[in-house]
Amino acid sequence: MNQDEVAQALLQTAFDWLRGKKMRLMRGPIDGRVDVGCGLLLSGFDSRPNLLSSYSPEYYLGFVERFGMKKIRDLVLYYIDLTKPIPPKLEEKAKECATSGVVLRPFHRFRTGKELAWWVDFFLETFAEHWGYVPVSPEEVRTRFGVKQLRWIVDPRLFLIAEFKGSPVAYLWATPDYNEIFQKMNGRLGLWNILKFFYTRRRIRTGRLHLIGIKKDFRDRNIGSYLNYAALIAMKKRGFIGAEVGWIDEENTAAHNTMAVTGGTVYKKYRVFEVPLQPVQEKKQ
Repeated sequence: MNQDEVAQALLQTAFDWLRGKKMRLMRGPIDGRVDVGCGLLLSGFDSRPNLLSSYSPEYYLGFVERFGMKKIRDLVLYYIDLTKPIPPKLEEKAKECATSGVVLRPFHRFRTGKELAWWVDFFLETFAEHWGYVPVSPEEVRTRFGVKQLRWIVDPRLFLIAEFKGSPVAYLWATPDYNEIFQKMNGRLGLWNILKFFYTRRRIRTGRLHLIGIKKDFRDRNIGSYLNYAALIAMKKRGFIGAEVGWIDEENTAAHNTMAVTGGTVYKKYRVFEVPLQPVQEKKQ
């Protein structure tokens, strides 16, 4: 068997299983849930994967296309060059937001339980309108998605909470790109590599802005620009030379407009595919 024969057999197995469960569509690839990662890499094959980003060889696209799967959505990643000055327009919008009464604070790592008491529901509310979202219970998020371990990977200076009159109205979660270290471990996490991680993590020079959520009533107050500005300033102070942002749904016009103000440039795209789960004999081969 060549690679394509194996791929077609795997896709057919998934197709048949889902059809047996009376599903209407087969869509993917999706890594558990859409905010974690999904899609096959469409462009940017010459760049290494950043933290929580996936990588797939270009020929994978042919596997799903030959199976009859079609594009359903493209997801865009941006890159911000932190060796350049922060765009004046972004700073201006951030200052306007600050004078409106919005206050930023860091996530309290050692009060994780208290923070999660509001953040989990907030996350579900603000992510509910995203493409591909599937409702889950707050308890499932707390117990199954690694949230309890959040305190160990949170960098408080890069997990920012926006409050208005003492209540959270937005958040931005960013991290250093720990893949700079993990990729040198070759998949091994022994005592030596753990010690090496803590010793070398200050040498990381790239970051990643993973998620941003803003309450509906506050989406016209430049809070996204304020959060981006504060995160990028924090990264520049630490000597970061660049940051990855995303993914962003290709149809999320507001987010793309914010990225234009932030100075980001498109450097990677992922594509999610789908195929109707009609009877096998009707499916195009």
